[in-house]
Amino acid sequence: MFSWLSGFALFISSAVEIGNFPFIHKVIERDYPTWSGHWLEEIVREIIAQTGEYNIVGSYWERGNKNEIDLVAVNDLDKKVLIAEIKRNPKNIHKTHLQEKATRLVQQLKGYDIEYRGFSLDDLANWF
Repeated sequence: MFSWLSGFALFISSAVEIGNFPFIHKVIERDYPTWSGHWLEEIVREIIAQTGEYNIVGSYWERGNKNEIDLVAVNDLDKKVLIAEIKRNPKNIHKTHLQEKATRLVQQLKGYDIEYRGFSLDDLANWF
């Protein structure tokens, strides 16, 4: 599930083995925003999947890593789709930009009701 984490752990474990803790501290400070963002995306996708409302839950991007969408959840029975952006800081969620990125995806989902949402760390506090 967390393939990016295994590479990070290998990188850090060598520094741990030689006791280079200042190096580890610098790496964590540098990479924390990236890794925590990936972690948050995985957690939110798992929570949405566990609701049982959707038969497909994942992410979406177009060729060349264009128009990346953090969460797409599809319910084929009720013909509804949840398209969401996931950010650590809720101030960084921009639904208008999300709708623009989803243009091609929505064209493939004719006949479905589309809901656009944003999820952040604040939502985790409400769920747990």
